[in-house]
Amino acid sequence: MPVPRPPLVLSAAVAPVVVAASLAGSLVGSLGAAAPASAATTVDCAAGPVVLGGVDQQFTLVGACTDVTVTGTGHTVALESAANLFVQASSTTITASGALGKVDLSGSGLTLTAPQAGRVALGGSNGTLRVDRATTYVVQGAGASVEGTSARSLKLTGSSGRVAFRTLKVLRIKGAGNKAVVKAGRTKVSVSGASNVVRVNKRA
Repeated sequence: MPVPRPPLVLSAAVAPVVVAASLAGSLVGSLGAAAPASAATTVDCAAGPVVLGGVDQQFTLVGACTDVTVTGTGHTVALESAANLFVQASSTTITASGALGKVDLSGSGLTLTAPQAGRVALGGSNGTLRVDRATTYVVQGAGASVEGTSARSLKLTGSSGRVAFRTLKVLRIKGAGNKAVVKAGRTKVSVSGASNVVRVNKRA
């Protein structure tokens, strides 16, 4: 049985980039020292799971990623696709050009943009989700903004959230001061809390 490859760990602002000898070809840029904050570090996802960390870094991930973990603060991450995306960070922007599988975001000031995703979970404050098509959303915290074309269901628990979809089959809101708009189709709606405003095309 082949020995599993260890995750590729990049923490450019904290320590020099460390890449195992067998993965040396996956990194484009300086291997002997930390990459400058202004330069993007490029990682080939064919090397296996990826862990990104540090402060105020730019990362570009190429290829179809399996597991991607992002920690730290102030990052800009661009990737093609990922089976699993886990983020525990702050003030970080992530943009995917292809499909994402399971997404778990936790922290403040996070922004995710993607054309497609499976289950998306967001916890923390002032997060933004711009996913065109997703299966389900679970959103917790204050000041979340969620927008897309279509989704099967969305559960929002928190305050001052904003939701905007073209079609959304199930919408559940628990909290105060949230606003939701669904422009087309039928939506099953459940709302509890004060000062919530929900406008849907038709209620199922």
